[in-house]
This record gives sequence, structure tokens and C-alpha cells, in this order.
Amino acid sequence: MSVNLCGGKYIPYQPGRIDATGADPTTGVPEPETSLEETLALFERAGLNQEDSITLTACGHTMGSVHHGGFPEVSPESAVTPNNTNGGVNFDSTRGVFDTLVVGEYLNGTGNQGGPLVSSFNVTSRSDLRLYGSDNNATMQKLYEQGDGFQDSCVETMRQMMNTVPAHVKLQEPISPISIKPINVTLDFGPESKLVFKGNIRVSIF
Repeated sequence: MSVNLCGGKYIPYQPGRIDATGADPTTGVPEPETSLEETLALFERAGLNQEDSITLTACGHTMGSVHHGGFPEVSPESAVTPNNTNGGVNFDSTRGVFDTLVVGEYLNGTGNQGGPLVSSFNVTSRSDLRLYGSDNNATMQKLYEQGDGFQDSCVETMRQMMNTVPAHVKLQEPISPISIKPINVTLDFGPESKLVFKGNIRVSIF
């Protein structure tokens, strides 16, 4: 729903996961300084090939920022200032919108150029640049040429990531959000001991 509310398509969610008893030592999230070989290996262990890895990263980085607090070696200029209250450097020029701009700005060298993980002053922190260019930009060019189809590629790759579960786990049918839902409903006594039913209605358009 968060992706959908930011302009992306709704990603079906299938319930049925089980709690992990501990961290899996063979998986993890690549850091800005992680090598290309290790990055691709991490994705591969999660069932994602090179094209999937590039697509998933581009889809994930169409929104958000790299923050100075967590990654000062990537964006030292992104410290909190009166004009940059969140202390971040955005991946693209539409930080809160799920769109293709991160791909276009990367390929064309415009705007934020794909973000600080592409253009950081610190060469070792350019993890997105290494990944995006690992197939000579073929996947990024393909995503760019898809236009609105970029959204479908993101849905499919994110669905694949979300549904990577142990073999013995059986996921159920996708949950469909209720389009019209009462929220914050209360039932109370009003004046003259009359029963009063109050609340709000949330309307979602998918």
C-alpha cells in the first residue's frame, strides 16, 4: 500500500510466512562499499539473477535518500542543515514518488544522476554505479524504454523477493485490501443516554 500511495502499483501480499529463529549467515543486504561480485552473490542466494538485482535496486531507489547519519562516507555534504532538514541526498529528483526518474537521470546524467550511490565522491561507495553498469547498462536501458511498464517490472521483482521463503512454507492466496473501510470507530452514550456511533471511513483506490 505504501508503494501504491506513492504512485506505484499495488504489490500483492501473500500471507503464511513463519518467524525465523535467527539470522541467516548466508544472506544480507549489500553495503555501499560491497564489491560487485559479492553484491551479485548475495542477490543470487536470494534467488535473483543479475537482471533481477539491477531491476530490484532501481525500483527500490526510485524513492528515498542516503542519509549522512548512517553513511557519512557516502554523502558528507548531506548533514542536516536548515535547507536539508532530513539530512539526506535523494536518489532522484522526485524522492517521494514511485516513478522511472531514477533510471532516466542515471542514463542521461541529469538531475541526481541516479543518486549518491552512483555519484559519490568516494569511489568505493558507488555500489549502484557498479551494479547498474555491470551489464553495460542493458537492464537500465530496458527499464527506461519500458515507460509505464517499469511499474510492472517492479511489481514482479518485488513480488519475487517477498515470496522467497523456505521450501516447506506454503504461502496463501494474496490479501486484497478493502477499498472502503471504517476506522477509529466508537460506540458510546451521548446526550439523553442515546447510543452514538462515530468514526471515519478510509477509501483506497487501486
